[in-house]
Amino acid sequence: MENKKTAKLETGDRILKILECFTLDKPEWGVSELSEHLQVYKSVAHRALVTLENRGFVKQNPVNQKYTLGIKLFELGMIVANQMNLRSIAKPIMEELCEQTNETVMLKIVDHLKASA
Repeated sequence: MENKKTAKLETGDRILKILECFTLDKPEWGVSELSEHLQVYKSVAHRALVTLENRGFVKQNPVNQKYTLGIKLFELGMIVANQMNLRSIAKPIMEELCEQTNETVMLKIVDHLKASA
């Protein structure tokens, strides 16, 4: 029996890899360049993008035919933001730390922290 780390749905994994390709530096992807980047068939990348587009996760620019992230991801992000009550919990601690040290205090969230070799 597979454990949680090895059990995965290949199609779901591929879709998530596509979404992870969109970055601030590269917010727009064409089907061909995405398929080449992920080393998948162009038809596979296209079907995945169409599926994501139908659900609002990406949208296609009608002028250049490239894809960008869609509003659905923003909606989901807002749900995550609303669930994170971190600011209200951290605020009194941060204010106390600021008073004690007379320094600026910032709250940051580190995600996917990896140790470098």
